[in-house]
Amino acid sequence: MAMKALARKVEERYQHAREMGNELWHFLSGLQERFERQNLAEYMQTLFAQPYADETQYLEECLAEPSPS
Repeated sequence: MAMKALARKVEERYQHAREMGNELWHFLSGLQERFERQNLAEYMQTLFAQPYADETQYLEECLAEPSPS
């Protein structure tokens, strides 16, 4: 599926996002473990926990600094 999405030739790629989505859903529904949006949300939170924390800290530091006059 990923190789089809990344194919060099346009005619070899998915022609519509729905086509890829249907194939992805078919794949996920065949897995033994149930896959739901919550699973993806939890995975993304785990995967990007450190970058999110870094960005949050950076933004808090920016907001804490007095603006130049």
